[in-house]
Amino acid sequence: VKRKLQFTIHFQGIFTLLMWIMQMAKQLNLSQSTYSRYENGINEMPVRHLQTLCSYYNIGADYILGLREEKQSLK
Repeated sequence: VKRKLQFTIHFQGIFTLLMWIMQMAKQLNLSQSTYSRYENGINEMPVRHLQTLCSYYNIGADYILGLREEKQSLK
C-alpha cells in the first residue's frame, strides 16, 4: 500500500508539472517542447517572453532571472 501511495504522489507531482508547462506554453503562445527547452536551459528565452511572464506573475525580471531573492510586485 505504501508503494502505491508513493506512486500516486509522484504521479500527481508530474501531472501538476505538466499542467504548469502546458499553461505557460499557452500563455507564451509556444509549443510545450519549446517552453521546456527554455525552462531546462537548452535554449535562451527571448526578452519578449520574459516580459510576458513578468506581467503574468506581476513580478520583476530580476526575480525570474534569479538576481533577487524576494518577489516584488510590479507597480
